Amino acid sequence: MNTLRFTPRAVRGLLCVVAAGAVLCLLPAAARAQVQTLYEWRDARGTVVYSQLPPEHAASGAVRVLRLPQLPAPERATAARVLVQSGPPAQPARRALEEADARVMRAIDALQQAERALRERQEPEAGERQGLANGHSRLTGAYFERLAQLQAQVDRQRVELREAYAARDALVR
Repeated sequence: MNTLRFTPRAVRGLLCVVAAGAVLCLLPAAARAQVQTLYEWRDARGTVVYSQLPPEHAASGAVRVLRLPQLPAPERATAARVLVQSGPPAQPARRALEEADARVMRAIDALQQAERALRERQEPEAGERQGLANGHSRLTGAYFERLAQLQAQVDRQRVELREAYAARDALVR
């Protein structure tokens, strides 16, 4: 029977790694647990305002108190996003959300460029037609390979966009 033996130093190192992993997993949950209430009201100009603090000069009936755990999923995601965005600029959650938004915007731009390239390059280019004896022509394999590459680029950009949205959505759940 084979047994594994660990030195006390190895056990301490393993415990440190496990503890660090647990702390990293719990940090986002702890940050979200700090603020679970959002206030919604209309200002004097009729603009809807969301805040982590209730308004000082508003009628109590005009203020809607939103408690994140009790909201339906779409509203909860929006409210959580507002909470993160209304935090201080140096807050790690806000910076992470801004970076995720930037990634989504880059992915949208890249997808639009790939789709535009596919649309604009549908016509055969020089050397992609082969003349036949009867005066007609047919497209060569190079044409179909080029279109397949363009389509593959569009597909890759769609995957990147889905991943960017999923990563951003994971930050506000």
